[in-house]
Amino acid sequence: MALRDKLQERVQPHLEPGEQVQAVFMAQTGPSPYFAALSWLIVLFGAKYYIVAATDRAYVVLKAGAFVPSKPKGFDRRLPRGTRVGPLSGIWAKSELLGPKTFIHKRFHKDVEAADAVLGGQMGYGVIQPQVGTAGPAAAAGATPAGWYPDPEKPGSQRYFDGSAWTEHRS
Repeated sequence: MALRDKLQERVQPHLEPGEQVQAVFMAQTGPSPYFAALSWLIVLFGAKYYIVAATDRAYVVLKAGAFVPSKPKGFDRRLPRGTRVGPLSGIWAKSELLGPKTFIHKRFHKDVEAADAVLGGQMGYGVIQPQVGTAGPAAAAGATPAGWYPDPEKPGSQRYFDGSAWTEHRS
């Protein structure tokens, strides 16, 4: 069984009922993986490992272990599906999906391209962020879709946008 198939199978228990995986890839945060050439201990213990599933509703981010990064240890967070991950280039591409120091190996670049392609090139790179008390910015295809977005009132938390207004649901 191929790694992508294993990852897709392993993320299924963490998805909402009826949610479909469109792409799945592994990512890590922390020091640059290139430091492994100096000492693998820096990367092994200084980095955090994740499995990211791009579904039809959101990005589902799962924590993974340093010794077996292909097995999820638990749920980390949901990110809005309107987030673009790429473009990526190089062996260890840098993205801002999980923070300023997110690295994705070249092995998963086609998976990221597939996840971004679903957005149809209609949105710019970055996160669509609705404004408090408004219907949100209009994307090229129409209104901002319903989903979890960074809460502008409480940095570091997320708030649900129902497609027309903010709800009181926060995480």
